[in-house]
Amino acid sequence: MAKLFKDKVILVAGEVSDVSTAIIHSFLEEMAIVIFPAKSLQQLNKVKEYKDIHQHKNFVSLLIDVHDFDRVIETCETITERFGKIDIAVQIPEFSSCKKELTEASIDEWNNMMEKGMAPFFMGARIVLGLMKDNLNSMFVHITDSRFFENLKSCALSRVAFSTRLEMSKIFAEEAQRNGIRYYHLWVQHAPGEYALLNDVSVVNNEEIVEQIKNLYQKETYNTDSVLQSFPKQLLHQQA
Repeated sequence: MAKLFKDKVILVAGEVSDVSTAIIHSFLEEMAIVIFPAKSLQQLNKVKEYKDIHQHKNFVSLLIDVHDFDRVIETCETITERFGKIDIAVQIPEFSSCKKELTEASIDEWNNMMEKGMAPFFMGARIVLGLMKDNLNSMFVHITDSRFFENLKSCALSRVAFSTRLEMSKIFAEEAQRNGIRYYHLWVQHAPGEYALLNDVSVVNNEEIVEQIKNLYQKETYNTDSVLQSFPKQLLHQQA
């Protein structure tokens, strides 16, 4: 049976989670070239321990300083020089978890929020979207996992990072569209034992989240307006 994503170049960056490892594994099974830029050996080893990822020859792992803008640019340019393109980029940003009021947060905690919750997403999206301009069928997917919603009301710094990143995502989406790049922001609602995308598409496990991404790329998901920026605002004000 033909693999629809054979030799497609998939870049998966950000937090290592059940969602990201499932995305990596599924595309490897489809014989795609999957690239994972890790910020630490611990992060890299965690990915390789998932199922048989380490055995796939089409898995390309990189160890880089995700806060070094020039180094990230150099790495992404090397990827496009080697493989000629990036077909799909998936970014799952990390969030800070400081549980203090904004008036109580220290400058170190503020800097930590900027470093973990905002800077890597800005740099990754800014660089990758720039490199995707020459590939008219490219797609950028920004995933927000609802585990980060749970403490937004009690974590002021997380709320600042989330709100700022949401605005960045909207702007990136507008700029991507002008350059012919498809940009989707998927909201993954997490509950014990199940996941669901907040776009009226029921998803019961990580594999179905991957299928949703694949369907978006193949343009088999038609109601894409609800996929993009469909965040239910009430979650921002939910009870802690």
